[in-house]
Amino acid sequence: MKKKIFIYILIFIVISFSILIVIFSSKIASGKNENNIKISVMYTNKDYIANYGIYDLKKNDFKKVYSRKNECFSDFSIDQKHNILYYSNLIEKKYNIYKVDLTNKKDNTERVAFNNCSGDMFDLYDNTLIFRTLQNVNNKNYTLGVFDIVNQDIRTFKNDADLQIYKFYYNKVNNKIYTIERSISEMASTKSPNIPSNKVAEYDKSGENKKQIYSANKFIDNISVNNNADKLLFDATDIVNKKTIHSIYLIDLKNKCEKVILKPGDKFENTKFNIIKSPQFSPDEKGFYFLGSTLNSNIIDQSNKGNTVTSNALYYYEFSTSKISKIFEVDDAIINIFKVN
Repeated sequence: MKKKIFIYILIFIVISFSILIVIFSSKIASGKNENNIKISVMYTNKDYIANYGIYDLKKNDFKKVYSRKNECFSDFSIDQKHNILYYSNLIEKKYNIYKVDLTNKKDNTERVAFNNCSGDMFDLYDNTLIFRTLQNVNNKNYTLGVFDIVNQDIRTFKNDADLQIYKFYYNKVNNKIYTIERSISEMASTKSPNIPSNKVAEYDKSGENKKQIYSANKFIDNISVNNNADKLLFDATDIVNKKTIHSIYLIDLKNKCEKVILKPGDKFENTKFNIIKSPQFSPDEKGFYFLGSTLNSNIIDQSNKGNTVTSNALYYYEFSTSKISKIFEVDDAIINIFKVN
């Protein structure tokens, strides 16, 4: 009798453990693992109201922290430790970075003192802003700058006069800055359907010890590099059979193996993706987050010329299973930017 009871207890334990494994695996596959990941999000509706907030994956909850009118490109970052929102804005033909104290209910927006530097794209770490700025206004010679918020110190990276830093990505774990770089003269002289060379370079936080880690004749738009700096994710436009196609690529930087992970037309549930962009490695590097629109996405606005603007959503792609999960969406808006905290 005791032996039978022991067997029943053992079976119960095995079944319970199996259920826990299934639940745990499900959470990982949906991008909601045991880590309390929070994602900062900016989305804009058809009335050009930009909304900023933080999505908590564990709680499946979005908390909006600020809204404002915005009709131009704008970057942002939320300092959760000090409860401050930073955003860029184009005023009188110049980009500047502004900050808002979210603990104060009154409008307390103030410009970050950048002297003669502009700042359209930027990222935040500790008490430092890394930003993109013009080195030469006349020829789009973009470089990077670093601003110490506490000490109010600012310095810019000195780069070749023919160099344009298109975008950049800061890895908060290995403290490296990764840039998408193009030659201004090559862009001017390259004729379609040819594509000028797009390079990905690595810098340290001070802008020194630069090294090129990748190069391709594709229009690379957004990049993400893993913590060991041996894998590169990016979305890019290429020309295949005289047609442009925008795909998400995974590059093994050790063996130079290149793989298309996602492309327009790939299936999701009962529909297909028509737009995919902005991949970012998840903190555990078991997958990545990205923005996508499908054939079933809601129409937000439609002009008289027939141009249609549709909503999008934040998705998670798991490497081991190729499973895609929808994480967050706003039915009547476009998610412009997200940042995994």
